[in-house]
Amino acid sequence: AVPGLVEDASGTVVFAPNLGWHDLPVAAELEERLGLPVHVENESNLAALAEHWTGAAVGIDDFVCVFGEVGVGGGIVLGGRLFRGSHGFGGEFGHVSVDANGALCGCGSRGCVETLVGQESIARAAGCGEPG
Repeated sequence: AVPGLVEDASGTVVFAPNLGWHDLPVAAELEERLGLPVHVENESNLAALAEHWTGAAVGIDDFVCVFGEVGVGGGIVLGGRLFRGSHGFGGEFGHVSVDANGALCGCGSRGCVETLVGQESIARAAGCGEPG
């Protein structure tokens, strides 16, 4: 489970802005080190599947889970299956730009949802500085 965009077939983290990762072959690296097969997936997608299999969404085949801390992400389940979207990044709500003139986001865009409701932006707005 990783916080970022994952290319499903290879297990490569395409981009994890809050970690500064680009094109990192996480699955291949872990398989080599552990000598075991490894599947890498976005943390919000896995959390949504966990809710579907054993949590609050048992018996519900269409739902959205939204998670927020440092980043903002989501997992979408449609017809009982994880929805990834046309490019595999269906639940990346945090990087939807809602203010073209807003704060610079770690993804390189401006005014993303994450810059408004992420943990660090809320702490700054409350005058608390950076959390931690």
